[in-house]
Amino acid sequence: MRSKLIVVIKIVLLGNCPSSHTCSALLKDMVSISDKEYYKTRIFPYKGKLEQGYFINLSLWVDFLILFLTGLKIIAPTTKLEYKLFPSLPISEYFKF
Repeated sequence: MRSKLIVVIKIVLLGNCPSSHTCSALLKDMVSISDKEYYKTRIFPYKGKLEQGYFINLSLWVDFLILFLTGLKIIAPTTKLEYKLFPSLPISEYFKF
């Protein structure tokens, strides 16, 4: 429930959505399914793809890049540098903003 609330706050208050149609569809989708179902169908598959990519590219260099990108995201949350440094990073249709 908390993760859904954070997404709703980002969408409504911060306007982090590409279009109002996408925002309204995303909010309707989030309200229509339970928290467990949302995790199982949206979050879990994406996390699985991220973990597969991490283990395929397992190295100390990747760990340093992840730490650097984490700090950068805190300072500049709109940056998309992670997709340049990790071109094989999966892109989720549900978490685009």
